[in-house]
Amino acid sequence: METIDKKIQELNNEIENISKSLRFAEAFEFSMSSFENIPWEKMNCQGLYFIEIKNDNKYSTFKEWIDNFCEVWLDSRYEKKFTSNPKKMRIGKHSELKEWFPLYIGKSKKIKNRVLEHIHLELHKPTFGLKLKVRENMQEAIYRVSYLNIQTANYDWIMPRLEKSLRDFYNPIVGRQ
Repeated sequence: METIDKKIQELNNEIENISKSLRFAEAFEFSMSSFENIPWEKMNCQGLYFIEIKNDNKYSTFKEWIDNFCEVWLDSRYEKKFTSNPKKMRIGKHSELKEWFPLYIGKSKKIKNRVLEHIHLELHKPTFGLKLKVRENMQEAIYRVSYLNIQTANYDWIMPRLEKSLRDFYNPIVGRQ
């Protein structure tokens, strides 16, 4: 078992090192009134996806922006509705008011379908997701989605590790993990 454990640790280290060079490509902006223009066919692949939210420039500090975001995101209408919540630890990794904030990182064998779920899932559906379209108080927000097409036969072993490593790098403010 020691030999296997050592090999697994070496592979984990290698995945961690590889993840440091990975960057999401091809970002597409959308809002709840204009997500049809995204070239969805390009996202017909497996891999990782990254959703960001645009700073609306109403606030002068990150603290003001994140306090407002959390208040709006955690509206009681969306509590206990299989939605992801802000993570204090990851929020604490941010301090600068930027144009875009990392919202969510996920993995999927069908990125296009999963991103569409994050947009269109109904509130009562038990699948966890951002459920952006039903968030009445966030209809004006602008989002950006990008992805990494990663074809691998060992998806179930590799992708969770890559996802975690990139989550630790970007620190998306919302998520389950």
